[in-house]
Order: sequence, then C-alpha cells, then structure tokens
Amino acid sequence: MQPLIHAIVDDLEASPPADTALLVFLGDYVDRGPDSRGVVDLVLKMREARGLDVRALKGNHEEALLQFLEQPSFGATWMEHGGGPTLVSYGVQPPPTRTDTEAWERVRDVFAETLPADHKAFFERLDLMVDVGDYAFVHAGVRPGVAWDQQAERDLLWIRQEFLQEKGPFGKVIVHGHTPMEEPQLLPHRLGIDTGCYATGVLTAVRLQDTDQRLIQVKAERRFG
Repeated sequence: MQPLIHAIVDDLEASPPADTALLVFLGDYVDRGPDSRGVVDLVLKMREARGLDVRALKGNHEEALLQFLEQPSFGATWMEHGGGPTLVSYGVQPPPTRTDTEAWERVRDVFAETLPADHKAFFERLDLMVDVGDYAFVHAGVRPGVAWDQQAERDLLWIRQEFLQEKGPFGKVIVHGHTPMEEPQLLPHRLGIDTGCYATGVLTAVRLQDTDQRLIQVKAERRFG
C-alpha cells in the first residue's frame, strides 16, 4: 500500500486542493497480504500527517477479526479468508488443526494480548460511511431503496449483486470497494475501485475534485493471492 500512498501524496503536492484534503480508506486492511500489521501502522501514521483529514472505513475482514476476538471458534472460518497471515503478521501462529476448539481459544487469548492497544482501538472505531458533498464512501455498497440512516451494517460491509445491479441513482455517488474487478468502474451512480490487489497486484485510488474523477494506480512486483 505504501507505493500508492506515495503516489497520492505526490499528486497532492503537484496539484494541491484549496482546502484540507480528505483521504478515505475503504476497508479490508487485514487478510489481504502478508503484512496486515504494517498496513494498519501505515494508516495510523497517515492520520498524523499534516494537511490531510484521514478517515478509515470498516470492511468485512475487520468484522471477521473482531468476531474472532469475541468468538474463538470463528477462527476456523476466518482462516479460509486470509486470517492466518494476519495472525502471523502479529507474531501469532494459528493452530495446526483448524477444528481444535481449545487450540483456537488459546490462539485468541495470545492474539488479544499481542494486539497493540492502538490497533484494537482502530478496529473498534472504524467508520461505516463517510458522506461528503455529492459522494458517500462505504466498503461494499448500499441497499437500494433504504434511507441513509436506515442502512444495515451488514449491507454496508457485504452487499454485492443487489447493489451492483442497481442502475441508481442513490442520491449520492457511492464510492466503494469489496467486489474486485479487472478495471475500476466509474459509473454515474457509483465508483467501484477494488481491483483485487491481493490477486492482481493493482491497487487503485480515485481523486475527486469538483466534477473531476481521476484514477491513481500502482502495481506491485509480486502478488499475494
């Protein structure tokens, strides 16, 4: 993720906005590479940067991490979706047998002790939606026909086809991730910028200024998935 941050900062320096720049992360900081801990450290560091207002959204993978802390037996399911490398990035080894309930309880306890306090607070305080001007930023999407203040957390973190197939409008242009595509989707009613970095090596951001929508992309030399 660091190369994309550098690209964003370079872009801001080359064309600074009139007001403080807002940087919104769309979620899934964990389970999507070998250094989840480093990703969270980087987001926390960005929050301290001058000239930036940094907001971080909750993704379904952060939900999974929090569920594991509350329910150790969920660990076996979490492992199927990238939880193993996340634990290892924090210095915690998953149990050799995924169905060993007592082992998962021990791993959860070790993880809870190892997880830095600022990381735990980060996961617990993530935003579900950021609403700015003509845009609303969410992790996955919104439920069509449901008012903004009535949107369910599960939809904001998980929704796919009901949202993706809807032609809008939604009242706001929805900026989202969650569903990876080979190319970003810049549509009148939604901007989908998840390009499946863990599998493709391509990480995408979009700069929104007035009526302009401009992509910023970097490509990693090696892939995780």
